[in-house]
Amino acid sequence: MKRHLYILLGVIVVFGFSRLPSSADLTTQSSETPMAATASHSPAKPIFVTGDEKVWSDFPKKPALGSKEDQADLQTILSVQASRTAEQKDEAMKDKHYQIILVTDVIDPAFKTKYPNIYGVLEQADNDCYFITTKLKNENARLRPYEQYPTQVQPLFKTGGLSYPSGHASGVELQARILATLFHANGQDALLLKRAKQVGDSRVVAGVHYPSDVKEGMDLGDLLFAQLEANPKFTAELAAAAKADKVPTP
Repeated sequence: MKRHLYILLGVIVVFGFSRLPSSADLTTQSSETPMAATASHSPAKPIFVTGDEKVWSDFPKKPALGSKEDQADLQTILSVQASRTAEQKDEAMKDKHYQIILVTDVIDPAFKTKYPNIYGVLEQADNDCYFITTKLKNENARLRPYEQYPTQVQPLFKTGGLSYPSGHASGVELQARILATLFHANGQDALLLKRAKQVGDSRVVAGVHYPSDVKEGMDLGDLLFAQLEANPKFTAELAAAAKADKVPTP
């Protein structure tokens, strides 16, 4: 009986929220009570970074709601939304779910099997990226475009969590930077970075991120890469993994 009551109450609450007026386009965000991330799981403790490095506290804050930067972000989203092609939509759907293979496929669709040790290090680096990105998302508490401007932004799909910075962008940029140190023959390094940008751009096409979310996400990936490059534990593990997988190191 209690279970049925809880379900009924849940339906009432959901229905009530669905009746909110469209004037919610300019929802106020309180910096004093940042929203918790709605990711499916909390990030594990980082492996190579601590999370307390000064570079994260110095990271740029989100554009203030209603500021020129915020409105420029919105206008870009609306412009992209009005002109997105079928090909761009297909790419956005292809990149909908973040996975390391979004980048490793540039090298080999069977990368995980062919280079298992390197892939393992990529997973460790990805864990650190997820930790730092989640930390910054919670600190900035920026709503996604279609949540902040629900009557204007029409996303190709909806997703959980907060908007700034983009986790897709930080993740693929970091993976591309790492892989580019090992795979650079025949312009592979350039292709990796091009692919990272493509994934980032697809998030704007999908209407689930602002351009500034993606730009700062890419910058975050670069910052994380710099931190890892200066970390003896990471460089040693990557070199050992490359040797085990018979990939020459510089």
